[in-house]
Amino acid sequence: MHRVQTQAELRTIWDRHRGHEGPLESVRWSDDIVECPTVDFEHCEVVVVFSKRNSYGGVTVAELRDEPQLRRVRLEAKTAQESGGDGTVRLRRYTEYGYFVLPRRSAPVVIEVDSCNVIGGAPVWQEVARL
Repeated sequence: MHRVQTQAELRTIWDRHRGHEGPLESVRWSDDIVECPTVDFEHCEVVVVFSKRNSYGGVTVAELRDEPQLRRVRLEAKTAQESGGDGTVRLRRYTEYGYFVLPRRSAPVVIEVDSCNVIGGAPVWQEVARL
């Protein structure tokens, strides 16, 4: 996980993620042709998340809480499946990752993930990083 505050940092992580500069958490798919976005780092920062887990969809922000002493970013896995023309279901696995552009703030960023493993259960937030 990375807290990015400059365009140069973002470009380095973006290129490594796409496999242009040695191995990081490489993902190859249609986004290989997408160029690194330009971010207004005077007003924004980027939190980049690479998970070691595989899923069928990815990761998204479930909740963003700006508290007096910190910013809390709560992530949850998203799932997806494709239906084949013959009625079968085909699943594709992805390594979870996300680039999240947030308003710039100097407070620490705490990343939490939902560790609840009960379908429909209440979230159980677990801290996984402090940036």
